[in-house]
Amino acid sequence: MGAGDVQEVNENAAPSLDLMGLDCPEPVLRTHERLNTMAAGESLIVVFDDPLTELDLMAWCERLGHPATVLERTAGVTRVQITRRSGPATDAG
Repeated sequence: MGAGDVQEVNENAAPSLDLMGLDCPEPVLRTHERLNTMAAGESLIVVFDDPLTELDLMAWCERLGHPATVLERTAGVTRVQITRRSGPATDAG
């Protein structure tokens, strides 16, 4: 799936994290903190408006093995679903 693709995902009951108005790296750091409180396999919906966050967040997820899917891009707002990977907590860096 390419960086410009949007995928339909069942997001019922997934908690969300509002990162509107924050610039990188803050959204990635806050996402990391939140995922570390979640069990493996749980999903989180992250909502943000900083255009660089998507690139940084998707690269971070790929590097650490958290599956991430873009759910929506509208009017400068992006919604991404991230599923916590199995295994121990990892560093944000």
